[in-house]
Amino acid sequence: MVQEGLKDRAAMLAVYITEAHAMDEWPISSARCNGDRGPVNVLQPSADEERCSLARTFCKNFELRVPMVVDPVSNPFDVDFAPWPIRFYIIHQGKLFHKVRPGLLMQRFEDMRHLAY
Repeated sequence: MVQEGLKDRAAMLAVYITEAHAMDEWPISSARCNGDRGPVNVLQPSADEERCSLARTFCKNFELRVPMVVDPVSNPFDVDFAPWPIRFYIIHQGKLFHKVRPGLLMQRFEDMRHLAY
């Protein structure tokens, strides 16, 4: 895993954000990234507690091994960082140092090692 290769130089953190394909907003029927659990069938949370519950389920289902925090339903992280669909950030000494954008997602994570201090 990526965090194993960088653990001596960087701390990793996942942020659970707005549901991309909530059934009440933009549903999809694909289960290709959901293991044997079938299509994701959740509503967009309207309260922080609901989003936290979904985040806990995600961590359990995918055996996430990095700490996760949850963006409140007011979406301040989403507003400030535009993380959708998938973004990776390197923050150094409180400043954004590097951002991997969707067009660069095919970049191998191992290639990011030189970016970490």
